[in-house]
Amino acid sequence: MKVYTEPLKSLLNRISGNALKVFIALGGEMDFEDTIVEMTRKEIHEVTGLHEHTIREALNELEELGLISRIGPNNRRKYVLSQMYVKKGKS
Repeated sequence: MKVYTEPLKSLLNRISGNALKVFIALGGEMDFEDTIVEMTRKEIHEVTGLHEHTIREALNELEELGLISRIGPNNRRKYVLSQMYVKKGKS
């Protein structure tokens, strides 16, 4: 996973540690072709150790900051990660 540090630097004083943790967990599930990730809150919990309420707050924060967009039903939500901040693979 390639993280673009310059755009992220502008968010560091506004993003919580939990939101960053969830963003990294989602980024780890991206494939090389696109930035759409399908993950349940339970799966996010298994990766991060965060409680469901904390995960929900972190996802809201990530969406408000423009790092993700949510699509699909709540039971099997898909997340679109902004390519401005992260991409899988080379360069």
